[in-house]
Amino acid sequence: MRISVIFVALIISSSLLYSQKDVNPEQLTLKSLTHKEQIELASLPELKLPVSYKNKSVPYEVDNTIQTCYSGLFQQSGLCCGQAACVGNGFTYEINIIRELDGSLTENKYPTHFTWNWENGGNGYHGASYYHSLAVLKIVGNPNMVTDGGTHDYGGDQRFMSGYDEYYEGMHNRISKAYAINCSTEEGIMTLKHWLNDHLDGSDIGGMAFFYSQYQSPTNTLPFGTEHAGEKVIISWGASPNHGITITGYNDSIRWDFNGDGYYTNDIDITGDGIVDPRDWEIGGFKMNNTYGTPYDGWMMYRTLALASNEGGIWNHTANVLYPIKEYSPLLTYKVNLYYSNRQRIKIMAGVSSNLTATEPDYYMSFPIVDYQGGEQSMQGGTEEDAKYIELGLDVSPLLHHFNSGTPLKFFFQVLENDDDSWGSGEIQSFSLIDYYTGSPVEYACSESNVSIVQNGVTTVSVEHTPVFDSPEITTATLPNANVYHDYEYQMEATGGTSPYRWEFDMDYSMSEMAGALPAATTNLSGTYIDLPFEFEFYGETYTGFYLKTNGLIDFTGESYSLPYNNNSWSANSVSFLHRKSIAAFFSNTTFNVYYTSGADYYVIRWEGSGIDVSMQLESDGTVSIYYNDITPTNDQVWSSGVSYGDLLNYTYTPQSGGMESISGIGYEFVPMTPPEIFTLSEDGLLTGTPTDEILAYPLNFKVTDAKGMVDKKTIPISTEGLIIDYEIVTSNNDQIEWGENVDVNLTVRNAT
Repeated sequence: MRISVIFVALIISSSLLYSQKDVNPEQLTLKSLTHKEQIELASLPELKLPVSYKNKSVPYEVDNTIQTCYSGLFQQSGLCCGQAACVGNGFTYEINIIRELDGSLTENKYPTHFTWNWENGGNGYHGASYYHSLAVLKIVGNPNMVTDGGTHDYGGDQRFMSGYDEYYEGMHNRISKAYAINCSTEEGIMTLKHWLNDHLDGSDIGGMAFFYSQYQSPTNTLPFGTEHAGEKVIISWGASPNHGITITGYNDSIRWDFNGDGYYTNDIDITGDGIVDPRDWEIGGFKMNNTYGTPYDGWMMYRTLALASNEGGIWNHTANVLYPIKEYSPLLTYKVNLYYSNRQRIKIMAGVSSNLTATEPDYYMSFPIVDYQGGEQSMQGGTEEDAKYIELGLDVSPLLHHFNSGTPLKFFFQVLENDDDSWGSGEIQSFSLIDYYTGSPVEYACSESNVSIVQNGVTTVSVEHTPVFDSPEITTATLPNANVYHDYEYQMEATGGTSPYRWEFDMDYSMSEMAGALPAATTNLSGTYIDLPFEFEFYGETYTGFYLKTNGLIDFTGESYSLPYNNNSWSANSVSFLHRKSIAAFFSNTTFNVYYTSGADYYVIRWEGSGIDVSMQLESDGTVSIYYNDITPTNDQVWSSGVSYGDLLNYTYTPQSGGMESISGIGYEFVPMTPPEIFTLSEDGLLTGTPTDEILAYPLNFKVTDAKGMVDKKTIPISTEGLIIDYEIVTSNNDQIEWGENVDVNLTVRNAT
């Protein structure tokens, strides 16, 4: 159908805003994402349209800015556009939905600068990747605006927040996972529309999304006589993505005459490539929210998501979404008082051991804060004496996952200093462990105080405690058979721990200590992409090769591991690992020599150099092994070791990952859990699916997490029943049925009961 254009504004222009606040513009600029940074953005797993949504309709318009949970349009301060989109808009909106809160209230808003300041270089001279912000939201949490000071930018762009109570409040506000939606196709655009409409789960209120593009000041408005006429619209983005923006809704009827033929169409090839796809669409677009420069609500045509960046599209056709946690309360925390003069030179870590005489942890935990960050200044920013003091709160509840309730444990806090120039000095003034099992905090203080930070070394303090805790238990014992070709639905059940529960399929790898070493790898290995002699399944997807990194990593996503707006060379890898579908033997900022050996059903890679000798083995059955032949890490090697799905949720570290102790002759085997292709599981525990073939005792791996982060896992088989119909059409001499031709139809009916 063609619709005549009554009026068309043909002024197509854009301008790039270079400064967001009153400072030297030579110091404060919006920089384009580098090629490496852009590739990293593709690492989050893709959120795809569920089978049950394939033919599901959506309203022609959704506007989530009218929802009570929306916090409203605001102007960002400084270059925090990624955090404005991800935290100030996206996280604030999504967590208010599930908590049923009014987003206009200050106590229900989440500030941009808490996450931005960790990675903005210490003075706000550059943007910070919202991928780092997602890691902060996952591991640390985010205080609300009242707790943080009352505004998005309270304390300015140098401030690190101080105060245990403030960090403790932030621990309650987190995400469980994040995804990417590829909007290069009609299905991808429809997936995003369904997310905006009902979160792809039938919710009454839809979601928001965020993306990167080049900033544009909109000079075009929607044409007279069309929907939303006169409102701002982006018809083309620039070729240098440098800005984070929020998507808040859509409209299937807004329009723009791109080819100037006087009509609005979605069914004509206007690009001239012989294909009609969303790149040719002149009808429909998403509503967006810009917080940069002069804030505005406007529109962007669907077409701009399908086009490449150099053709006027957004970065990599990708919109990102996140899942907040409705209720969470930490079970075990650290309270730490630090005094230090140069925050760029230190990193903090937590750890635990069941050996009460141990001097080092058996299991480590890293944090995306106080991670060689913030520039050459005091802990709270600036150079004043009072600013050298900071009080931190850290949620260390995940350390309990390694032990049973009632196990006597030794908890460690460590400060790693990387300071060859001796620019920094200070001390751990106090360290306490706080247990919330009874509902009221019980504090266990370390007997040592005012412990001087070891020059260019590791400073360790500890406290002993026997934690008691309740864990959830999956009580569902069996699953009823699923009827072939019929919709299946079953509610999973659990008891114990602290409700509410969050359900998911268990994609974690089971880890166990190896009995012996891996085969010796002595043949030089080089190249970007390495072919395997077998098919290798990793987190449910099959690969025939991997991308080799000389700094201790292989991945399955591409050629780079740099984060967008990553300006911290020390902490980049620890955050990047959580965002990449990858396997890390010793992922660090060190370049190693690489060797290999292989057989028909195994492939061994070895990284060696600078005091590190570590090997990794991939097997044809999907098993992964990591073996520390002999490693002696140094303070400038911020490293990770383990397997990661790249969604901030499914990853497994080796116990020693990130530690500074020497290791020799220890290895770990990771056995995969296969995610199901047919069934889906909601966070509320509703198992659904529509099987189309016979299934016999197929193992479904369930995982439930309670409101204090405690976990239970269980494998339950499922089978199908009913008639399965297969058919084959046989023609006389080709694969095409001609008019009037007699053909044979072979029909097979099987009973799957």
